[in-house]
Amino acid sequence: MRRCSQAMTAWYLCGVLLLIVGLIAGCSGKSEEQISDDDLLNEPSEGDGLTPQAAASPNAVSLPNTVAATVNGEEITVAALTERLHAALNQQEQTAPDEYVLRQLRENTLQELIKQRLIAQQAHKQNITVTDEEFQAYVKQVQEEYNGADIQDILKEQGQAYPEWETSQREALLLDKLVDANMQTMTTVAPQEIEQYYERHKDKYDYPAQVRASQILTYDENTAKQALQEIRNGASFNEVARKYSESEDASNGGDLGFFGRGIMPPEFDDVVFAMKIGDVSEIIHTQYGYQIFMLTDQRDAYRVTFEDAKPQIEQLLKKQKRMFAMDLWMAELENKATIVLNQRMILQVN
Repeated sequence: MRRCSQAMTAWYLCGVLLLIVGLIAGCSGKSEEQISDDDLLNEPSEGDGLTPQAAASPNAVSLPNTVAATVNGEEITVAALTERLHAALNQQEQTAPDEYVLRQLRENTLQELIKQRLIAQQAHKQNITVTDEEFQAYVKQVQEEYNGADIQDILKEQGQAYPEWETSQREALLLDKLVDANMQTMTTVAPQEIEQYYERHKDKYDYPAQVRASQILTYDENTAKQALQEIRNGASFNEVARKYSESEDASNGGDLGFFGRGIMPPEFDDVVFAMKIGDVSEIIHTQYGYQIFMLTDQRDAYRVTFEDAKPQIEQLLKKQKRMFAMDLWMAELENKATIVLNQRMILQVN
């Protein structure tokens, strides 16, 4: 009787399970065979970078075909996404990127457009702007970093167009001002933080002994002998280097600059680190040719003091804190925003 009861119970449970499966299938309204490609497009897929809630939202498919997304009600058009994606593709070395690269570029491009809208909206809300005077001062600063070169020439060499560069830099400056206005306390560096950083990274401020030397390089021994004889007769080492040396530094009198042990080939170190300032070596036959060295300066090993390192450390920590504050602030904006994605149209942009 007990075995019979157990068997009946098992059959009963199987029947209930089949009934539940049937009810679920009936409620879904679609069998597996009825699922179309359109249904698959409306499902968020790994690698698209689309927010699952937004991608699965009924509102996403109700957006017009001309709109890729809305950010707090403001539209990002398919045309704008396409134009920005093409600009990104033009900067790629690959003329025909594979599907994975295209997906990544599409994701990054859309995220950048969303970020721009969020920044612009918040700046408008707080009445924060970047004036033309502020932007021109920034342009001047960039040009000074490139030895006064014109900004158009700098961008041309980097393969960038000025309008796109100006847009991105104005956005960055605006974001800086927004972070300053909203998260200033997070970007402040306390004196003890600077001290702690220095103590933890003292080895970064240790510099080994260095020497400064000049060289003459020739490819035949007779030329090297002639050069050395002229130096011993009183000629300037620099002038003789310009006259005879085959090395690229000949125009600078053969100056190699400062270097520590292990930077140059071992045969260089063995000679110059045993010399005194003003000494001229004999001719040395190396794998490069026939060389003559003169020691022009030397520095003892030293450690940069805390007071000397302090400004640099403070600047570094401020930069790190600003980056963290920016990321945190942008994440908060995104979390508070209503972002609707028209995934069907986004996936067609290429």
